[in-house]
Amino acid sequence: MTLPTLRGANVTLRPMTMVDVPHLVRWGSGAEFRWYQWGMRPGRFAEADARRWIERMSIEGSAGCWVIEHDDRAVGFVNFRDHHPKGKSVEIGIGIGEPELWGKHLGREALDLEIAYLRGDLGLHRIGLSVVSHNDRAIWMYKRLGFVVEGIERDGIGSEGGFLDDVKMALVVGKPRPDFDPRPVTLEGTHVRLEPLRTEHAPGLFAAGDEDDI
Repeated sequence: MTLPTLRGANVTLRPMTMVDVPHLVRWGSGAEFRWYQWGMRPGRFAEADARRWIERMSIEGSAGCWVIEHDDRAVGFVNFRDHHPKGKSVEIGIGIGEPELWGKHLGREALDLEIAYLRGDLGLHRIGLSVVSHNDRAIWMYKRLGFVVEGIERDGIGSEGGFLDDVKMALVVGKPRPDFDPRPVTLEGTHVRLEPLRTEHAPGLFAAGDEDDI
């Protein structure tokens, strides 16, 4: 299938091509991106890796990939794969390759555009995804879009030095999010700010609590 260009208020999704290999090499070689996207330690995402990835995401009828553009530059990607027309299901993925843009809601807008296309143009019933368990920022974003955690694949991701849990989530037509769905909020006062606890706070908490008196 020929993917359309999808336009939103702050992002544009255009079909990814081999011209985008340098972007993937840069994003995939970033230490933060590698850890939160794939659970991988610092390393290099080679040009050959990028080309194979684009080929895998361009299989006619079963996969597709867009580049996310913001302010006239490529900042990440969204994709779908394992498209099953009979079951009207698909698996999706997303990555914002520029860490300074994390938390700017660009990924959420890109996913909104992709989901509207998958549901409206392809008529899909189920949209699933997997996210590495320590990427709680992404898990919260998916929940805000209506995705529900369906289970944890323990040690589902092989990583250097061990294994990581994989969180399975899905958005299903006619299956609303459960009524009880507590969400983290940030509270601010005159002197203090309370942030939802995330894995990235661990080093600071360890340093603060590493005292004999405590």
